Amino acid sequence: MRARLRAEVARGRRCGLLLVTEMTPLKMAEDDMEPVAASLSEVVGAPARYVGIETYSRDGLDALDRCLEAVALSVRVDRPTDPQSVAVIGHGMTRAQEDERADAAVLEDLLRGLGLRPCPTWFSGERFDALGRAAGAGYLVALPSGLRAAEVLAR
Repeated sequence: MRARLRAEVARGRRCGLLLVTEMTPLKMAEDDMEPVAASLSEVVGAPARYVGIETYSRDGLDALDRCLEAVALSVRVDRPTDPQSVAVIGHGMTRAQEDERADAAVLEDLLRGLGLRPCPTWFSGERFDALGRAAGAGYLVALPSGLRAAEVLAR
């Protein structure tokens, strides 16, 4: 099963970070997902993190919150702080399609309309290496599914 998973991941798009959850049949067969994440890291050539989100006992927003927290723990933090910048954390982008990107763009346009400078919205389709700019934002706006990530970034 691991070999098939590695082959499927290898066919996918290049990424800056791979999050592995138990939302796969593999979790039913494996006790420890950390080695699975490590082996997939080699395949994609990027860090891979296992996110234990107990998907069978939690809702989707909590799962997104835990995934965003894992991203926050993995990004390279860009400082210094820009007091007029704002990062929105917790936008639930479920597909890499234009309507989802447009939703995030509207959030950023609203911030510009207030005279603020938006950092990349988490998530908006922005590249992983750009997400660290959120840690240098003067303000973090945490949507309900971004509370944990915002707490990590605020440190």
